[in-house]
Amino acid sequence: MSNDACDELEEELLRIKEALERRYDSFEDLVAACGLDPGKDFIRANLAGIRLEGENLSNFNFSHADLRNAKFKGVTLAEGALEGINNDKFEITDTKWVKPKFETPKRSFDYVAAIRDGVITQAQASAFAHAEASSRFEKSSAMSGKMPTEDQPTDEFIREVVRLALSKNKREREAAALDAEGKTEEALALLEELAEEDAAQAAEHWKARGAIAFNNFTAKAIDSYERAVGCDPNDAEAYNQLGLLYRRIGDLSGAKGAFEKVLALGNQSVDKAFVGVALGNLGTLMQTRGDLDAAIEYYKRALAINEKLGQREGVAASYSNLGMVEQTRGNLGVAVDFYKKALALAQDLDRKRDVASVYCYLGTVEAIRGNFDVAVEYFNRSLASFKELNFNRGIATISGNLGNVEQIRGNLDVAASYHQQALAIDQELGYIEGTAVHFSNLGIVEKSRGNLDAAADCYEKALEIDKRLGRKEGMAIRYSNLGIVEHQRGALDAAVDYYEKALAINQELNCMEGVAADYCNLGLVAKARGSFDLAAEFFEKSLMIHVKLGSKEGTAIQYANLGALEQARGNLNNAISYRRKAYDLYVKIGIPHKVEEIRRLLGDSGVGDFDEE
Repeated sequence: MSNDACDELEEELLRIKEALERRYDSFEDLVAACGLDPGKDFIRANLAGIRLEGENLSNFNFSHADLRNAKFKGVTLAEGALEGINNDKFEITDTKWVKPKFETPKRSFDYVAAIRDGVITQAQASAFAHAEASSRFEKSSAMSGKMPTEDQPTDEFIREVVRLALSKNKREREAAALDAEGKTEEALALLEELAEEDAAQAAEHWKARGAIAFNNFTAKAIDSYERAVGCDPNDAEAYNQLGLLYRRIGDLSGAKGAFEKVLALGNQSVDKAFVGVALGNLGTLMQTRGDLDAAIEYYKRALAINEKLGQREGVAASYSNLGMVEQTRGNLGVAVDFYKKALALAQDLDRKRDVASVYCYLGTVEAIRGNFDVAVEYFNRSLASFKELNFNRGIATISGNLGNVEQIRGNLDVAASYHQQALAIDQELGYIEGTAVHFSNLGIVEKSRGNLDAAADCYEKALEIDKRLGRKEGMAIRYSNLGIVEHQRGALDAAVDYYEKALAINQELNCMEGVAADYCNLGLVAKARGSFDLAAEFFEKSLMIHVKLGSKEGTAIQYANLGALEQARGNLNNAISYRRKAYDLYVKIGIPHKVEEIRRLLGDSGVGDFDEE
């Protein structure tokens, strides 16, 4: 390597080192993302000037490393991790010592590849490059004026940027530099030229292009990974990225084919990590399609392989996925158990985004149960974390959930504001499943305002997306919503048709919350038609399900419906009894406008001013 080239490389690496010192949230995470072995790759490493605070470094072996001017404060280290350290100005304070989790190699130099004659090691450079990759990600996203789909650098993105930054190929380094400057499209064009010119390394060039394009340029990312697997049909990682991209645009068949390829390649490999990844992704696809039995089967298989391999992140993801299916089925207690297992693992692993996601799931369960104050507390914890991480898709989800709570509480303007924020984010991201949910939620607000045409328009937009995705759970919700609109318009036959379509899907999915809602709606139509016995049958079925689910709001609604039915029949004592039960529940869960509504109805029933018990 020429002196000029060495100087250029050293200057680049020093700049990367500075980036690390600005961003070392978790040094261990940076090292893991770079594929380094902390027990081997830092022996005799040049880590001069590094500063680490509050880190658990019990897996690291820094024997004979250059730690001049380095500072370790409040770290956890293994006994023997600093063997042979006698560096000037190395400071170490408040250290906790534990038994070593690594084996000390006999020949340290076998594990360190020097980049420049011992000035800086591959281990140091890779860790620094990882930090710079995160900075590049944020910088390119901001300068492009786009919100990234994932909002955080993916592992594939990190690996490719690290590889490009340290590449021996000058043009690859140029592509990395262009991306760092926010000129991502120019970087993509350069990598495309390289892939077309260099047949031997074409697959790697296409993967690099796909990784950089992944977050902001979906079409180019798909094109890149399709070309990559064309060059190398045995690249499981490229197929997995391709499956994620297909799922993003709603091509579920394409996604399924890609994930099945990942599964096949994982089973053929000695490294079975991709088996767990593929099974989890296939489970998500089945859940989207409404095949909950198949989803659970995939998630359980993913859990088993991740436990066997010691992939704790995969175990946590499997618990969360199983919780979501159980929640859909109405098994809220089981769902919470899964979520809490996932939360404990995510907290232990310090995976902030996963912690935020599980808080969201727990909030959703509490909202179903009618514990709105607890739900909002969970949602706000989740929202704060997503904002800290700049994870816009998570922000959209939580905004939608908070909108739902405000809608239930009768604060329609606040609810609409939340849903519009969420819709704008997911539309910008191109996340169509979320877009459908937010359209539906806005429809509910418009229906509550009495704007039936606007509500129907929102529901139809959501239904169109759900049909495109084959998302049965969403289709059932939209059919139910459209039925409510037709019911309020007085088109009872059309309403029943929609409700029965929703009921059939929810029964197929075993989605008991949905089944309960459909029985309630059919009961309301029967009551409107004067079929009181049939209405009572539907309301009682709905009530039984809500009681089993522990849904206080749903239970209150059915008591109120039965009270109205009994009043229509002339049974005032029964009507008052049901309404008192509804009143008590609405007071308990904190829905003031419903409390006042029941108070008024009790007064109209002949009991005068209602005295709270």
